Amino acid sequence: MEIEKSKCGNIFNIDRYAVHDGPGIRTNIYLKGCPLRCLWCCNPEGQKQGKEVIKYADKCISCGQCESVCKDGAIKRVNDDYVFNKNLCTSCLKCVDVCPSGSMAYYGKIVTSKEIVDLCKKDKQYYERSGGGITLSGGEPTQQYEFSAEVLYLCKEDGIGTAIETCGFSSWENYNKVLEFTDYVLFDLKSLNETKHKKFTGVSNDLILLNLKKTIEAKKKIFIRLPLIPGLNDSIDEIKEIGQYLKELDGTILEVNLLPYHEYGVNKYKDLQIDYSLKNIKVRPAKYYDMLKYELEKYDLKVKIGG
Repeated sequence: MEIEKSKCGNIFNIDRYAVHDGPGIRTNIYLKGCPLRCLWCCNPEGQKQGKEVIKYADKCISCGQCESVCKDGAIKRVNDDYVFNKNLCTSCLKCVDVCPSGSMAYYGKIVTSKEIVDLCKKDKQYYERSGGGITLSGGEPTQQYEFSAEVLYLCKEDGIGTAIETCGFSSWENYNKVLEFTDYVLFDLKSLNETKHKKFTGVSNDLILLNLKKTIEAKKKIFIRLPLIPGLNDSIDEIKEIGQYLKELDGTILEVNLLPYHEYGVNKYKDLQIDYSLKNIKVRPAKYYDMLKYELEKYDLKVKIGG
């Protein structure tokens, strides 16, 4: 693959000194854009491509500067408040520029591959001591496959370990360009049931399962990540089915990570003006996940609760 060393990508967060997204101490780069719409997504700000304006209502001081510069009519005064209509916003960012309190903000920053690699180099000593490196997450890194491949390539050239966290929903051609420079693959597996998968994520799981098999055939080191949503995909029968499926793949799966449902990202939906449809889900007790771990281990799999 020809690497230009000049590509740009759109990211929404960088998390340095992370310890839950691959081996050792890592720098997580969160890329914008994802083909799935998982009902429980804890990073909804990473779903859409491009810049995305957001209003934090609790920070607003009602100065009115945002309304005065908005030419889209997306910000209107209602009584003593300034209401932001995201559907009218064209992301010109003028409101963000003039907001003195940080109430108006945005997700989506354009960066070069060199900027990302230069940042990672600062923590190279931590990677070397801990067996860590860089992890591209999201969103979905294969949505920006050229940028992702270039970042990973440059990291490997500099002796930095690489990993991606992926939903696996991508053409093999694009996915494999990223995979070529990836040491570890954190592969999300939501459900083996296609009907459920479509209902809860918006897409079929056919391509995902095919890419998982091809990832194993490519002899990549894999962490299977199972986000478990109460009542949706966390029954004992479904876990047994997944256990049997993974055992039959008989590949380079290092570990299965059970990811219990949490509500950490729920507040983001309100700020992003997105409906959160899982409001009434009850969190499972910890002992329930201990039981699921026990069931999966029967299939000769190494299992861990958490990332």
